[in-house]
Amino acid sequence: MSRRFQFSLRALLVLMLAVACFFGGIRFERERRRREDEKSAVLPAPIWDLDDVQYFPPGPDFQLNHELSSVLSVLREQAAKDQQ
Repeated sequence: MSRRFQFSLRALLVLMLAVACFFGGIRFERERRRREDEKSAVLPAPIWDLDDVQYFPPGPDFQLNHELSSVLSVLREQAAKDQQ
């Protein structure tokens, strides 16, 4: 092989190594930042399933109960008119 070819082959290998190190470093930095973000994330408590649920069953002021009762009364009235 000629010296010029050996030089260009070495230069190409050095360039490929530099590019690989550059992109590897970028990937490593992104992974490091992602792990730092995960460490600072607020996660649910380990006893989340034992925590009481903040749910209040429907009471007299629950809107859908009123709506349902009014719909049923209208249906009853219509049924009574249809029977007459």
